[in-house]
Amino acid sequence: MADKRTIAVLTGKRGGFGAMITMVEALKRDPKISVEPITTDMHLNPFFGDTVKEVERSYGPTHRVPTDQKDDTSEERAQTLARTMAGMVDILSKIKPDVLVTLGDRGEVLAAANAALELNIPVAHILGGDTAGNRDGVRIHAITKLAHLHFPANKDAYKRILKLGEEKWRVFDFGSTYIDLAVQKKFTPNTEVRRKYNIKPDEPYLLCIQHPTTLDETRSYDEAKTVYEGLKRTGMRTIIVWPCSDQGYSLVLKALDEYKNVPQFSIHKNIEVQDFWGLMDGASAMVGNSSSGLMETPYFNLPSVTVGHRQDGRARDTNGIVVAEPTPEKVEKAVLRAISPAFKKKVKNHFVFGKGNAGEKIAHVLKTIPLGEKLLRKKITF
Repeated sequence: MADKRTIAVLTGKRGGFGAMITMVEALKRDPKISVEPITTDMHLNPFFGDTVKEVERSYGPTHRVPTDQKDDTSEERAQTLARTMAGMVDILSKIKPDVLVTLGDRGEVLAAANAALELNIPVAHILGGDTAGNRDGVRIHAITKLAHLHFPANKDAYKRILKLGEEKWRVFDFGSTYIDLAVQKKFTPNTEVRRKYNIKPDEPYLLCIQHPTTLDETRSYDEAKTVYEGLKRTGMRTIIVWPCSDQGYSLVLKALDEYKNVPQFSIHKNIEVQDFWGLMDGASAMVGNSSSGLMETPYFNLPSVTVGHRQDGRARDTNGIVVAEPTPEKVEKAVLRAISPAFKKKVKNHFVFGKGNAGEKIAHVLKTIPLGEKLLRKKITF
């Protein structure tokens, strides 16, 4: 084994890279480790805010795998992921990493894991073993079976990976890297983000991220409009962030465009991760169907209103209200309940997703795990 170990780190979505910052920093502190960041998908799409610039401010220069997604149809998304796999083969063949680190359940992660498998590069997968009410909930287990090291976000996901037949020595119960920076208070202070986003010092506000409903993209418009109408009815200042690039995003944006002139709404293509956590730190509630409403909000003692079925089956704390079959009236009622003093008294962090030190622990495993045939040759335990 060479003295220096090369770790490739893939990121394709705006929130996912922030979840690996503490891990990347820990790896970079070791002179025997070379970190090779790879960006793809949403990060390279100017339509979604050209977030590769944000990544490179944290990670340094990255290898770029363009995907050139032209629209949000299922056919185009499938073609995009085929191009992603081909691009990953080129990059991985060039940098020849000892391990490829991936995170999450999106299509670009599956494409990258498949490419690495064909090149005999071990895959480390963060946030596997989870469940969801969309196609991500199917894809994530496929990624688990392609991966060689597993870093699930919670105990239920840890147990689920073992039930899938993965050997116990490959699976590590460290918690979620998403909450590392939140616990460590490494985000923009709320006083600063209030100035930056024109929120008065004592003004209550909501956060909203509404993604497409990927198992039936045609519902994306109706559900998004329902959410935005419900938020409008509250009369509260609301910071709204664009959806991700999943199929159906144009329908969410169509609905959002109808509310662009609502005075209480501030709409943003992207909000940098440290700013977003700073906004979480002072918000009254988070609304929509983003996983951040489940995973990160408990660490800010922030009530969460989850709308629809996109996050069905995911682990969650006790700070949430679910509106499975939404109407504007139901969304408004859920938000008003979430921000009520009676509900906020019940909000308590039970550390479902760990203690905020997962990145450091994952980095240690990546630095010390023996490489070679044992790591690559997977066995099934049943």
